[in-house]
Amino acid sequence: MRNHMANEEQAEDTPEVLPAKGKDPWAHRSDGMKCGTCMFAVPKSGSINVGRCRRHAPTMNGYPVIFITDWCGDHKLDETKI
Repeated sequence: MRNHMANEEQAEDTPEVLPAKGKDPWAHRSDGMKCGTCMFAVPKSGSINVGRCRRHAPTMNGYPVIFITDWCGDHKLDETKI
């Protein structure tokens, strides 16, 4: 019981850490989720910056064009590309 009380007192003394004003705490969350490391990204032959995303079925215009620095919520890491 005494240990529990000490933890409560310590929690009251610890200041709450908030992000700096104007800073986005989620700014770098997608750094590891770029198209360049995704298993669905296929690079265009002769280019190192452009490719196609084959995550979903192609449309009438084919697969969507992507840059390796793009990202999306469907990212799936390809361990051979890291």
